Amino acid sequence: MKKFLDRLALLAFLTFTFTGCVNSIIDDAQGSLDNRNIELRITNFWEGNLFSTDSVYNKNGARFKVDDVQLLFSNFFYDNAGDTTVDRSSFTLTTTARSDHRIGLIMENSISGGLGFLVGLDSVNNATGPGSWSEGDVLSNSSIYSNAKIGYNFITITGRAFDPNKPNETSPSISFKWVVATNALVSLKDIKRSFSVPVGKQVVIDAFLTVDALFDDLSPAATPFIKSDPDDATDFANAQTLSDNFNNKAFVFN
Repeated sequence: MKKFLDRLALLAFLTFTFTGCVNSIIDDAQGSLDNRNIELRITNFWEGNLFSTDSVYNKNGARFKVDDVQLLFSNFFYDNAGDTTVDRSSFTLTTTARSDHRIGLIMENSISGGLGFLVGLDSVNNATGPGSWSEGDVLSNSSIYSNAKIGYNFITITGRAFDPNKPNETSPSISFKWVVATNALVSLKDIKRSFSVPVGKQVVIDAFLTVDALFDDLSPAATPFIKSDPDDATDFANAQTLSDNFNNKAFVFN
């Protein structure tokens, strides 16, 4: 996985390979009170089937339910004919409870290049606690903030695992929460695509999240908490594994 500084350099000097106009990403949905017109539609899978929070899953010797996977996006950017525009005020918190998420606003009539965003925050916003934001802002949500040392949770996985020491257990009793955070684990996602931007319509970008891939080499029964604590070598190594799973296996654009 590229280091964060390499990714910032990529963002600063991003050059996209142009493709033809892809009409399939245009949706007829009207806008809402949120005027952002670029929408990311995430379809969640588990081993090739649609993911469900009601299902009991098995992996790495553990049986568990996944209650939610939340992703924090920021710094939406788009490239139009080599000119990159970055919106550092656009924040999005996703959830598996719905598929469509507003991620950015494009005022141009068409884009010849592509777009992208950070999964996480830049160092300035990550150091600005929830109390500094207005009520209702995404970053005013204290539930996605760890502390001043770690900052905000970029990826949060919550669920409940069955206790392996209780073979007759009928419902999972071990709560787990895994977090990818800190400036070192910010990642960049970008897609090369050219498209028109119809007035009053949404431009929909499709992505897949393979939830089971997030659990590669990790077990929620054995490791119920991952905090991304840079002072805990074992914990931070687990966070790095989780981050690598997300970037290299779990999240892809369609």
